[in-house]
Amino acid sequence: MDDKVLILLPTEQNKLPMERTLDVLATIGGAAQVSTTLEEHCIVLTSSAPVRQRLYPVPFAMRQTLCDELEEMENLRIIKKNKSPYASPVVVVKKKEGSNRACIDYRQMNKLRKFDPHLMIPLADVFQGMENDKNLSKIGLSKG
Repeated sequence: MDDKVLILLPTEQNKLPMERTLDVLATIGGAAQVSTTLEEHCIVLTSSAPVRQRLYPVPFAMRQTLCDELEEMENLRIIKKNKSPYASPVVVVKKKEGSNRACIDYRQMNKLRKFDPHLMIPLADVFQGMENDKNLSKIGLSKG
């Protein structure tokens, strides 16, 4: 099964195909890749005009690192090559420990996304549910 995020244009919103999507949680550096089919997420847009942005320049010193990172994510099936009319630029961000992280600037696409109030649990509810907990684990959803 291919990993998919369904993007529904206004003309297609009533024709939602019954395809499952995969949320990919990946841990790089020794641990195995983990996938799930437990949840489906559709991105509904308010316009059928595709968002297509210019690429941001990547400093020469970071290009090989970015290429390696993208190749690794492709090998792990976190990303895949496509011919979509949508294009958002890659941004290379330095992590605290000095390594680089590849991020996508989806701000223009997000402007066309129909608001979905059920995407996240309110943070106050999360903290309230932790009142009796003694330990807190921080999980980095690496590259996903």
